[in-house]
Amino acid sequence: MINMRKLDNYMTARQFAHFSEIASSGSLNKAAENLGQTQSSLTRSLKQLEESVGAKLMERGPKGAVVTPEGAIMLECFRRVSLETRLALQAIENTTEAQKLMIRVGAAPSFGLTILPKVMEEFRTNFQETRFQIHHATPSAMLGSVESGEIDIYLGPVLETNIAVGITTELLAAIPSEIYARKDHPLAKKARVSSADLLEHRWVSLLSSLDISLPGNWRDKLSNFAYQNGLPPPSVDFETTSVIGALNIVSSGGYLVCLSQLLSDEAERRDLVALSVQEPITKHMSGIVYRSPIIRDKRLKQFLEILSRVSLAAGS
Repeated sequence: MINMRKLDNYMTARQFAHFSEIASSGSLNKAAENLGQTQSSLTRSLKQLEESVGAKLMERGPKGAVVTPEGAIMLECFRRVSLETRLALQAIENTTEAQKLMIRVGAAPSFGLTILPKVMEEFRTNFQETRFQIHHATPSAMLGSVESGEIDIYLGPVLETNIAVGITTELLAAIPSEIYARKDHPLAKKARVSSADLLEHRWVSLLSSLDISLPGNWRDKLSNFAYQNGLPPPSVDFETTSVIGALNIVSSGGYLVCLSQLLSDEAERRDLVALSVQEPITKHMSGIVYRSPIIRDKRLKQFLEILSRVSLAAGS
């Protein structure tokens, strides 16, 4: 049985940091160089930590220092403690800086353009001192940033499962895509547009994400239809990471683009219309992803409630 008093007395953050650096570097020599310590001091620190835990945390071999299964458990513990400590320090900083709250939000572009401005405007009626950081990137990058603590909340397409322990995912609604074109496009006046019709025209596309289902996967859907019916695949002239850029290109020429239904107002501002397709080519499940501890802050909890309500209204 582990002596808990021994743990309290001898397990220190410094020993954890030394152990983590040795594991990351793969050798005591490299870790000592990185930390500006002597190899003997790191060896002593690691030995003290192993004695406190009562288990071997690393094995030294011809290829350097290798983490044992017990060591892997300790590393995961250290990662979580470090992350929670960083979040706590940030919360303290927000409290001491004139009680200002910094909310770091990551959003898929269509959500950032349409939903976030409404949420922030409503929230700031009660919390005028709140500051915001808005981040835009691929859904996979944003989900990873929530897990690492770099952002507090993500809004956009999600997988239907939590991505890690301590992460909460609230599913909202399945958002269908639309196919937008200029009003003078040959398909704009057609009462019912088929997949075969779509293959006859040229496209603008978002660069596809490979790890989550997005409207960008319309190319796979149409390509499969084309293959099954002996037709040529969709012809894409432009690819872009910007939804606004995609809409601007379509408004300047006779192209088609498949984007979220949330962007219908942005499309209308550019005199674009949604084609009358037989059914949406794609739908993506939207949701809110956040680190579970943030709801302890009543202001962040209220922000999440507003975010959920406005997002559901937009998707209905």
